[in-house]
This record gives sequence, structure tokens and C-alpha cells, in this order.
Amino acid sequence: MHFSIKQDVIMLFSAARSLVLRSVNSALPTTSVAMRSMSGFASLSPRSLDEILKRDLISNEPADRMEQIWLQYHETSRSAIGYTIGSAEHDIISQRMKDCPLFIWPVFKENDEDHFVLLSQMQDKFVLCTFLEEYKRSPDTASPWITVAVYDDFCKEKNMALVRGDFTPNLTKAEGDTTSRMILHGYHDDEAFKHIHNFNKQPDQFDYNNFLTFFKSVHKDLKEDAEARKTQELAEDIQPNV
Repeated sequence: MHFSIKQDVIMLFSAARSLVLRSVNSALPTTSVAMRSMSGFASLSPRSLDEILKRDLISNEPADRMEQIWLQYHETSRSAIGYTIGSAEHDIISQRMKDCPLFIWPVFKENDEDHFVLLSQMQDKFVLCTFLEEYKRSPDTASPWITVAVYDDFCKEKNMALVRGDFTPNLTKAEGDTTSRMILHGYHDDEAFKHIHNFNKQPDQFDYNNFLTFFKSVHKDLKEDAEARKTQELAEDIQPNV
């Protein structure tokens, strides 16, 4: 699967492209920190929920048990991550993604300074992200580096949506997890969404440096959240049985 921009958003992005990319290009880091070899890796394709985990096997489980199964299923995967969000959060994110389907996301390295940028597009219920530099070189052949799927199958019944991110070896699992959570946070949080709205609707108001400063702070918060989850998981693993 190539990262092909749908016809109904081509005009949207074309109008914004020169304005946005001009500001992005002036502030982007060198690409040497970003590019890892992509040879030999197949492109990502969004998958239905039944292709991942049969709904019949989990549909009768209570919400907390379903979440536990979903998390455990992805725990040892080297190329996918999984977690859940609430139905109300899903509804806001879904509507905003339809209204503003395009955005760029910084992926920070371990030192929290060096970074590269991914371009995302909403397609149906999936978000596809490609390396921005690759897209600029060849929009028609750019391949996804990560896809994020939000499955709403159990929103009404269990009051939660299942989230899955699939990523290529261009991203570490930590980068894939943080990127997927940053995307959902960006569309859910009102302050973050202002940047996305400007990118799509008012590109002349989009400021790359302000965007980068804001999402660097988001990255820091998400990184701390990940460390807290890991600490909690370790504590639960060593908790003695009573």
C-alpha cells in the first residue's frame, strides 16, 4: 500500500502545501537522523479487527477483561502496539479527523532533541503516516511507516474503542507507541487541535516553531506516562499472591 492522498483532499493539501512546507523546510532538522534502511520491508496495510483478534472470542467479556486481553495480545509484539480509549474520546477524535484529515507529527529521538517528521492522513477509520521527506520526494510512491486503527466495534456496548498501531522497523516500538498516542491526543485535546485545524483550514496561521515546541512538551508528557505504566506493570508482576 502506498501513501496516496485521496482525490477529495488533494485540493485541500495543494492549497496549504506551499505555505506549510515552506515553514517546515526552514525549521526541519537534517534527514540523517531519520532515515533507516527500508529495503526488504513490506508496506503496511490497515487490517480489520477480525484479522487481528476474532470478535466472537471477546465480545462476551466484560470491558475490563476485554481491555486486558487486548493489551496482553500486543504486549510481546515487535511491530504493533495496542491500548484502549473511551467512547466519548473516540467520538471527538473521529469527527475531528474527518474534518481535518492531514497533519505532521514530530518523532523525537532518545535525547528528546533530534527529531524527524511524519505526515499523516485519515483514510476511513485508519490513520496512515509516512516519512515527510519521502512524501516530498515522491508523493505517489511514499509508503506508510505507521498505521493507527481505532476500532469502534464495542463503543456502544463496552464504552471503549480498541486502538492498534502497526509500524515498520523504521520506528522503534517506543516511537510507534508514542506517535500513535500523540496522534490521538492531538485530535482530542483542544489546544493541540488548534495546530491541526490551522494546518488544514488556515495554513497561513500555522507556525512550525510553535507547533514543534507544543508537541515536544506533549512528547515529554507521553514519555513520562509510558514510564509510569511500565513501573506499574513491574509492580503488579512482583506483587505476591494472597
